[in-house]
Amino acid sequence: MELSLLRALVEMKEIMKEWHLFLNEQVQDKKKIYVLVGPPAVGKSTWIRQNAPEAYVVSSDEITVEVARERGMTYDDMFDYPPQPTNRDGSPNLSFDPSYVHPHWGPIVDQQLSWKKWAPKAYKKVNDAEVEAQKRIEQRYANATSAGSDIVLDLTNMNKGSRKFAIQKLGDISNFDLVAINFGWNDDVDFLKKNSAERSQREFEETGMKKTIPPAAFDRMIGGYESPSEDEGFIDVQNAKAWWAK
Repeated sequence: MELSLLRALVEMKEIMKEWHLFLNEQVQDKKKIYVLVGPPAVGKSTWIRQNAPEAYVVSSDEITVEVARERGMTYDDMFDYPPQPTNRDGSPNLSFDPSYVHPHWGPIVDQQLSWKKWAPKAYKKVNDAEVEAQKRIEQRYANATSAGSDIVLDLTNMNKGSRKFAIQKLGDISNFDLVAINFGWNDDVDFLKKNSAERSQREFEETGMKKTIPPAAFDRMIGGYESPSEDEGFIDVQNAKAWWAK
């Protein structure tokens, strides 16, 4: 009886050992979701090239540029809106003319993207391009977790709400570890604005693609910045230097 018990304990020990090895392998095999946190022009694309060149990248900007090029438009054109029926204070906008037809973008139509509540009216060709870009972005999210690689959310992700929204769009991420890459810009907002404008001008001269980020957009994003933390589900929050600080 004692010999049988001893054998059973030995077998149980071996089973537990194999189980722990299996669990360790599973943990090591887990892919990562890198959530990049930082304003435009801070060096996120450089980080991807250097640290996650094989990753599956979700970037709304890349898709917006892709759709724009296909339609003979620029990035800026994708945000060209007519005057809206009402002003921000709710008063009627006297400059709004529903019968106006843009020479390039066509007539004014109802906004097809329900979440763009601040722009209930849009130019037909611009709005059609926006809808196509949105479809491709949604498909990019839908395919991410089955791509078999690490994932990079290459968005500004400047506050908890935007990060939560982007992560949830990936669906089931139980087989991934969440890692935040938090870029430091040393409060050098003026440099960011200047660098972004210079980069936009270079790109326009080289490719004809005009991509302008207004200074007010930097102020808005940075003003609403919230540092990422582990209570958002991150197993690690890594600090990354801005490209000019390296």
